[in-house]
Amino acid sequence: METLRKYFAMMTLFALMMQGSVMRISTALANDGEAHVVINEIAWAGSLDGSGEEWIELYNAGGEAVNLEGWIIEDDGEDLYVIGSGTVEPHGYFLIEDGEDATSVDSDELINLSLANSGDVLKLKKPDGTVVDRVGDGESWYAGVSAFKSSMERIDPMASGDNAENWASAQFGNGAVASEGSEVLGTPGSVNSKYGGAGPHVYFDPFETIAFMGDEISLSVKIEDVEDLYAYGFEIDYVPVLVEFVSASEGLFMGSDGVATAFNVAMKDGKAGTLVVGNARLANPASGISGAGEIFELKFKVVSPESDSGDIHFSAGSFVADVNGDVPAKFTHADIAIADGEGLPNAVALLKSSLGEERFSLALDWQEDLEANGYMVRKMMPEGNYVLVGDLVEAGFVDDVGIVPFVEYKYLVSSVLNGIESEAIEVSAVETRGLAGDNDRSDLVDGRDLERLARSYAAHIGESAYESIKDSNYDGVIDGSDLIDIGANFGMSYSG
Repeated sequence: METLRKYFAMMTLFALMMQGSVMRISTALANDGEAHVVINEIAWAGSLDGSGEEWIELYNAGGEAVNLEGWIIEDDGEDLYVIGSGTVEPHGYFLIEDGEDATSVDSDELINLSLANSGDVLKLKKPDGTVVDRVGDGESWYAGVSAFKSSMERIDPMASGDNAENWASAQFGNGAVASEGSEVLGTPGSVNSKYGGAGPHVYFDPFETIAFMGDEISLSVKIEDVEDLYAYGFEIDYVPVLVEFVSASEGLFMGSDGVATAFNVAMKDGKAGTLVVGNARLANPASGISGAGEIFELKFKVVSPESDSGDIHFSAGSFVADVNGDVPAKFTHADIAIADGEGLPNAVALLKSSLGEERFSLALDWQEDLEANGYMVRKMMPEGNYVLVGDLVEAGFVDDVGIVPFVEYKYLVSSVLNGIESEAIEVSAVETRGLAGDNDRSDLVDGRDLERLARSYAAHIGESAYESIKDSNYDGVIDGSDLIDIGANFGMSYSG
């Protein structure tokens, strides 16, 4: 069931195409190849409904639209597939099909394709014969599976198409079907399931979870390396026989600069198994947010009484958009293993906290468990979520990263046995060797501390200007509360 579920198509393509058409600003056409056009996906094995239902997808990784009239795909130096007309938009796709029913996605061009299952050499050429891309060695295809009719997907459009390591077999589809209704194991007209090129990364934290019947699992959905994030839309698939959806809550990142947002989540068609999540910044004129942070959190309850496993992943139709339209993005799924309760590790014993040997450090100690393989230490962040800060082999942990005096830090410590974590035990610790507001560590609260705070004023956690040692009340934002701490201790010195 798990294999079939992974290969089951997950979303119709038209929503993604409409999003791109509505939000993408018009650009001047380029005939000189300034926009980086490549061969992006090849369905050389056809479909389960017919081995002749082949298609080739081109992708424009650049920032200008390209007129493809007269462009050529050369097949083994003989067959010439000439594009009669058409334009590929920035970060857009151009679908060439052998026949209109090869996929349920509208083709951009129909050409009588004949791709050898044993492998071909394909060259993409401009009308003047200039080769702009080359794929294959003529001996075998770099990826794709004939038995499943999975397509061959390019991983990074900016890396060489002539490198076998830059190609992978499609992991799942995007809702497209073939001539008789079989699912297309590929992503015609949308981001590849194995995309690994430039752009933001959307992922679950943690990406691996081991849980037991009745446990509640919290998964933080985070984004990093994003520029000008304006909106997103995801379909997130999970296995309802393993976990039950509990709730979703928006993270701080999208509105971290004070702009209002429109966060929505619902089960698709009111049925368990797929969550539809969307958000947009309500700013006029449109403006985005850059950096990294949590965009939302999901909670699930384990309902399976037996050991099993499954994943929670984004469908191929999920998108990330800046103020101009969709941008390519990488998506990483989460794995969940359900344990049956046998061979559970012991919870850590005699857990205690103390001041570390060095100032601005906190030490955690507990009794060594000879049966344990290791220990996990998690720290509560200002947003209220716990983040892994220690993956240890031996007992004991010292936290010396951005510790601020008189803040109560909370930690969870668990032991690990054969990949399974024990019940987490909580402990708190407070650093008392210093002054609140002394963010330059000079042992005097003065004008330098005020200047440093001003340079980060209004910065939220996840933004480049945010520094944890300036956040004296540990609430995730540098603001008036931290300014009050400076004022309360201004002119005071610490002598130990």
